[in-house]
Amino acid sequence: MNAAVYVDAAYASIAARELGGALDFVRLRSYLDRLASPNPVTERWWFDALDGRFDKSTVHAAVRRAGFRLELTEIRSRPARGPGGVPLFMADGSEAKMPKQVGIDTLIVDTMVRHQCRNGVMRIILVAGDCDFTRNVKRLVDLQNEVIVMAHAGSVDAELCTVATQTVFHDAWAEIGRPAPSALYRPRSVVSSVSTRSAAPWGKG
Repeated sequence: MNAAVYVDAAYASIAARELGGALDFVRLRSYLDRLASPNPVTERWWFDALDGRFDKSTVHAAVRRAGFRLELTEIRSRPARGPGGVPLFMADGSEAKMPKQVGIDTLIVDTMVRHQCRNGVMRIILVAGDCDFTRNVKRLVDLQNEVIVMAHAGSVDAELCTVATQTVFHDAWAEIGRPAPSALYRPRSVVSSVSTRSAAPWGKG
């Protein structure tokens, strides 16, 4: 019985920042592999969005070095809304826009189902917390698959936790470090220096 890992990059990164930490991709992979044990991990996927406002090439190179395969979608602008869905406007009267990644949840679900059907994947490790996954996770579990959700307790759908075989919370095992104020991810040199200290997937300052 094979296992596979699927990471919603935006969700994992935001959770790390909310907890005061920074992602260590090597340690994250090691931890997720242990969650999959004793099943061999045949697929490790990292789902991210291309955003013209940021250069993610260094981050994506580090993700690949850690053993993840990249699947990328795009960022699109959508109308910004305030409380109650009220449209927001700029000072010049134009409609305010906010960036939103497109199709990540659907892409992750499609990939999970494809691997389950074709590659004999029966244990799934999902790093995500959106309600969009709930129905499909339930379906996979009903088909005798094991789905372990790794989530941040401050941002996870309660029903997703209920239908999953198991839920592991970042908060329960993370050693938290604080990244440089201007950096989304901890520099590679720092990650390397701490990568053997702990199984926790966040860098420690």
